[in-house]
Amino acid sequence: MLAALQDNPAYVYQLERLMSAQGVIAGPESSLYPVMTRLLRMGHVSASWKPSPSGPPRKYYRITEEGQGALEEFKIVWPVFSDFVSNTMKGSHHAENYAAPE
Repeated sequence: MLAALQDNPAYVYQLERLMSAQGVIAGPESSLYPVMTRLLRMGHVSASWKPSPSGPPRKYYRITEEGQGALEEFKIVWPVFSDFVSNTMKGSHHAENYAAPE
């Protein structure tokens, strides 16, 4: 979510549509609210209400300086994490191979 907010603020429905357009299984937009609440509590995003041209006001989220720092750190670990998940999905990694020493 932080990467999606790095150029422009957005509201949850916009984020859900972005994910859907990219083929990400996002589920209902309501499933993103807990994620955004968590990012808000962590100080990684800020939120402000803005009028909507159609309907009630919308809550826009913007990445903060702290969130930008977290995003930069995540960009470093993402390739390793992504490779691990891909290899695990291919069956290359099994938890039993990493048992704690006795």
